[in-house]
Amino acid sequence: MNNNYARPVEELLKEEFGFDVSNKTTDDKKHMDKDKQKDEKSKKIYYALDLPGVIDVLDTGKRLVYLTENHETVDKIEYLDKMFTPPPREACPYLFANADEVMRHIERHDDIDCEEDENIYTDLFTYHTEISDLPNEHFYHLLVMWDFHTYFLDKLHFSPILYLYAVKERGKSRTTKGAMYVARRGVFTECVREADIIRWGNDHKAALGFDIKDFPRKMERANCDDLILARFEKGSASSRTLWPEKGAFRDTKVYQLFGATIIATNRPVDDILESRSISIDMKPSSKLFSNPVLPESALELKNRLTAFRAAHYKREIMTVEKPAQARLGDITSPLFQIIFTFFPNKKDTFMKMLNNIAMQKKEDATDSLEARILETVIKLENDVVGAYLPIELVANEFNKGKDAKFTLQNETVGKILRSLGFIKKRTAGQRGIYYDPELVKKLITQYGITVSNDSSDSETDIPTNNHQELQAANNSNGVGETVSLLSQVSQPELISDLTPAEQNYAEIAENEGL
Repeated sequence: MNNNYARPVEELLKEEFGFDVSNKTTDDKKHMDKDKQKDEKSKKIYYALDLPGVIDVLDTGKRLVYLTENHETVDKIEYLDKMFTPPPREACPYLFANADEVMRHIERHDDIDCEEDENIYTDLFTYHTEISDLPNEHFYHLLVMWDFHTYFLDKLHFSPILYLYAVKERGKSRTTKGAMYVARRGVFTECVREADIIRWGNDHKAALGFDIKDFPRKMERANCDDLILARFEKGSASSRTLWPEKGAFRDTKVYQLFGATIIATNRPVDDILESRSISIDMKPSSKLFSNPVLPESALELKNRLTAFRAAHYKREIMTVEKPAQARLGDITSPLFQIIFTFFPNKKDTFMKMLNNIAMQKKEDATDSLEARILETVIKLENDVVGAYLPIELVANEFNKGKDAKFTLQNETVGKILRSLGFIKKRTAGQRGIYYDPELVKKLITQYGITVSNDSSDSETDIPTNNHQELQAANNSNGVGETVSLLSQVSQPELISDLTPAEQNYAEIAENEGL
């Protein structure tokens, strides 16, 4: 019997042909390992700042590294079969937190009742008071809350635009720089360019601080108005067709625009942008500021804020009810969430700040063109017949006492009434609106128009947001009946000329044929 059948194949091959299969197998493995290493080295490197499992990007002094959820720093991360690394430092127009300092500060945080959190809040408040001279204390708290919210934007849905408005030499630039230099990836810029806004928003997830003379005009010229408006809410996007040769669905790239924003300018913005903003009207200051505002001066606070984000990264941001109605509730909700989650002892501070902002917005709304038209409509409620009020009558009453060049055309008034929510109605060939008492009440509350208490001889102003009083006033039993609101509205004196905003509205309306 041939015993070769019982011998291993490797021995037979070595005896007959001199092949050492076992050695060759080891050599092959070595070659395969080397090939694998070559493949990894030759694999294309992609730049990214944000990846799943990455808290932030830190600066070691030699290079940028990723800080992971496990509080480890790594140079590269493989994701979706691609190799990612942080971009070159010079490609990012802001400073990154120092890796060693962040790791040191992380150790100072506790999950609950963290003393370091309170210390950061206090130090940020001091930081802003040493840079700016704001109208009142509430706005310093606003800046501190805004700073914190930039470090958790990935877990928030809204971001309030801060709007700093004043003439020259009021500290707008200092205040904007101060906020940008402590914000997460804050970019301070003095120009408006569409490509920059898109890339800073999509690739950097950056906070943008615009310090620009006549911002509204330059924003419109650069075709960036919609891009700026979109930044206040998550999910806002802008698409660009970059590769038409690839065909449908592969020719377009969608850019995310959401991000924190500050606008400092010497010209008023329009009502739409202001509704998404919290405005700070800068006053003349007697403070003497000796030191310039520099990114390096804020780096230690940025280190601590980045550690704050890392220490609480896995903590759920609490879901709360909107702290106010309408758009004001939207834009202040992220600040309220930050306070509710991390600084519950600051709730009273937040509510005082919110009341201050709400009062300011009501004052602004009362001075608007829409509010003046609404007051005119209420003044004419005795002229309503069958729930119908002619637009021509509203226009004539509004234009009474004004120079001809400052009057509004019937079409413009009709357009404004429609934007307020009134339903257009045509009777006997004449254009008019349906006078809706319930809508009028809601608009009175929205625009901050005050009503007087008729039960007293004196004119006592009471807020119109008292639901019970409004319900009692509503004695309407049908479409044809109206609520007598004229006697309740405190009417300001009609001015002889339009305000600049009104004049601008009228010019736009006439040019567009409204």
